[in-house]
Amino acid sequence: MQRMLSDEKYPMPPKVTLCQILKNEEKNLPACLDSVADLVDEIIVIDTGSTDATKQVAARYGARIHDFPWIDDFAAARNESMRRATGRWIFLMDADDRIDQENRQRLRTVFSNLKDEEDAAYFMRWYCIDDVKQTVNSAYDRIHLFRNRPGLRWQYRIHEQIHPCLESLHYTIYRADVNIFHVGYQDPAVVERKHERNLRILQRERADRPDDAFVLFNLGLTCQGMARWQESLAFYLGSLQRVRPGEYFERKLYAMTAKVSRQLGQTAEAARLCQEGRKRYPHDADLLTQEAWICYIFGDYAGTEARFLQLLNGPKDDGIELGADPGLRGAVTRHNLAVLYRSQRRDGDAEAQWRAAVAEQPYFTEAWLGLGELYLAQARWQEMEQVLTWLEANPRTRIEGAILRAQKQLFHREFASARQLLEATLADAPQSLGLRLVLSRVLIQEGSDLAAAEKALRGVLDLDPNHQEARQNLDFVLRQQRRG
Repeated sequence: MQRMLSDEKYPMPPKVTLCQILKNEEKNLPACLDSVADLVDEIIVIDTGSTDATKQVAARYGARIHDFPWIDDFAAARNESMRRATGRWIFLMDADDRIDQENRQRLRTVFSNLKDEEDAAYFMRWYCIDDVKQTVNSAYDRIHLFRNRPGLRWQYRIHEQIHPCLESLHYTIYRADVNIFHVGYQDPAVVERKHERNLRILQRERADRPDDAFVLFNLGLTCQGMARWQESLAFYLGSLQRVRPGEYFERKLYAMTAKVSRQLGQTAEAARLCQEGRKRYPHDADLLTQEAWICYIFGDYAGTEARFLQLLNGPKDDGIELGADPGLRGAVTRHNLAVLYRSQRRDGDAEAQWRAAVAEQPYFTEAWLGLGELYLAQARWQEMEQVLTWLEANPRTRIEGAILRAQKQLFHREFASARQLLEATLADAPQSLGLRLVLSRVLIQEGSDLAAAEKALRGVLDLDPNHQEARQNLDFVLRQQRRG
């Protein structure tokens, strides 16, 4: 009788391998692995040169760690992680990704239903979180899970892609109802260094792929992030000439080309791009938003309103998301619509949109401020006090609360209280233009300390040399001082 092989001596390969490429992530990694380590069967870490305790942290979670010299090539590092993986399925998370409890359960369900012999991959929604504003900045659909098999290769040194290879191997691609939250790249200095690194790597990629539409698209995005508008537009236009119709980034490409054209003052060209893009993607949120602003520039406020309302109430495009702001289908557009209504003296409509915005996004500061300024103009003190209570209770909006509180005090001619509040807040936030501007208004209306008013106005102009109100008021104050 043939003897069965022992599972202990010949273990079955793990089902799901978490693959990560890391460098100096000791601070981020624990929260990431706490959220996912118990859901996977194996963790592979490719370390590209950490000088902190990243490897020690990973080891505590049972990861298998391999050193890989960094060669400015994310695809090479990801391919190395796949080469080391023994799982039938590959799952991807970066160190600054997180999964909350609800999505842990969804992911567990996805894993439990995987079919070992099916060549399949799964899109998951990846949300970039602004921890300061406690809002979602952007949403991406990314492939985070796929069956591991020979022949799979990542492409592109940066913004690396597995999708083209999956398609060439005829994988079935599903959309999993799992959300992953990303908390990285919030420090402006870190963002700037990231852009510089990305540009360097993309220039190398372009040398190898000069006519690749995806490379040109990413060069456009990077230059746009660096405020290098002319270069960004040139790359976008080059990508538009080469992009394959229906390519998954095509609709984002149209929207970004239109946006940069508008920022460069090429409004008619931006309108043409939006029209062309919307023929292919009529419900795309980014394209609708760009069209709304173009209508506003042309003075077509009815067109602006119509597109904002279409964003809120119309059908949604179910294509792949590549960085769309979820607020364009909700709070952000409600705020923009409220500003439009307020400019048209439709205060009731403006209030309704701002109220809906803060109900949807409780930490949406701009909408709270819109309500506060509306109530100030209408002398609705009870409602304004509710707004002030919210702003002042939140450490992140303390400055905005002080500015609005001082404006209320100014309305009631409580000059001493307003000045005391503004000067105390300025001691902690000396770079706040808003605090200095309202302080200058208080001092001018009080009229007893024009030297202090001059100082406050010069402080505004130090921060914004072209501030029109401050320039006009400074001229007035200097004339008054000369008369005195």
